[in-house]
Amino acid sequence: MKKNTEKTVNIWDRLRQSDGQSAVPTDQPWPKIWQGAEGLGQDFEPDVEAGLKRLKAKIHAMPVAGARIRRLTPLARWTRTLAAAVVAGLLGWGIYLLVQPATPVATWAEITTQAGEQKAVVLPDGSKIALNSASSLTYRTDMNEAAERQVQLIGEAYFEVERRPAQPFKITTRQAEVEVLGTSFNVRARAEETTTEVEVTQGKVAVHHLIRDEKVVLAAKEAVLVANDQPLVQETSPHLNRQAWRTGRITFRETPLEAALPLLEHYYNVTITWQKSAAPACSITGNWQNDSLTEVLQAIAAYTGITVKQLTADTYQLSGICK
Repeated sequence: MKKNTEKTVNIWDRLRQSDGQSAVPTDQPWPKIWQGAEGLGQDFEPDVEAGLKRLKAKIHAMPVAGARIRRLTPLARWTRTLAAAVVAGLLGWGIYLLVQPATPVATWAEITTQAGEQKAVVLPDGSKIALNSASSLTYRTDMNEAAERQVQLIGEAYFEVERRPAQPFKITTRQAEVEVLGTSFNVRARAEETTTEVEVTQGKVAVHHLIRDEKVVLAAKEAVLVANDQPLVQETSPHLNRQAWRTGRITFRETPLEAALPLLEHYYNVTITWQKSAAPACSITGNWQNDSLTEVLQAIAAYTGITVKQLTADTYQLSGICK
C-alpha cells in the first residue's frame, strides 16, 4: 500500500507542476482520503457491545413526544401505602383462618327428674350432684377440656364440686350465676318461682345477681336469696329445711302452720288444703327424719288439735281450731 501512496503523491505533484490547467482541483484533500482508504483491505472486527451501549444511551436521552411526568403528592403516596397494607392484611388473615384448626363446638347433656323423683349425678369432672324432683340440669360434656366448667339449673340440686382452682365451676339460673372452685352447696331455682336460693355447706362461693349486677361471697353456713329485681338478701342462719329434700330431715321450731304446709307439699309432692279461719294462729315444733307424710300430719294434728283428712291419694285437708 505504500507504493500506492507514493504514486498518489507523485500524481498530485505532477498535477501541480503542470501548466495550471489541471481538471482536478488542487485545494481538495484527496491525498488524505486516499490515505484513509489504505486499511480497507485489512481484517475488520466491529465492537458490537460498545455500539449497542452507545445506541441505548442515545435512545434514553431522546425526549418522548407527549410524555408527562406525574409526581405523587404525600396524600396519594399515603393512600397507596394504606391500600397495599390493607390488602396484605386481608391476605394474611385469610391464610391464618385457613391454617387454624376449627374451634370445637360445645356439646351439652341434660338430666331431668319427674315430680317425686330424685337422681344422683356424677359429672365428667367428678363433681357429684343430687338432683331434686321436677328439676333439670344441663352441663357441658367437654368440661374437662373447657376453661370453665359450666352447668345450667332449673329446679333444685345439691353440689359437691371437685376442686380445680384453674378451672372454675359455674352454675347459671335465670336470676343468678354461682361460681365456685371447690365446695358443697345447695341451689334452688324453681321454674315456678322468681328467686334463686344458694346455701353453702362448706367452702366458699360467689353469687352474682344477673339482673342487678350485684355480687356476694358466701362462706359455710351462709345463704343468699336472689330475686328478679330485688337487692341480694344474705342470711347468716340458713333455713332449717332448705336441704330437707336431700337429708330427709324436717325441722319446725315454732313455725307458723301457714309457712310449714308449702314445705310439706313440696317435700311429699302432695296438695294440702285448709281453712285459714280454722287455725288463725297455729304454730308447730318438731323433728322428723325420713318419716311418711301420714306420720308427720298425725303429729301435727296431735300438737295443734286440728283434724287431718285424706281426700285422695295425694290430697289432704286440714280443719278445726288450734288449741
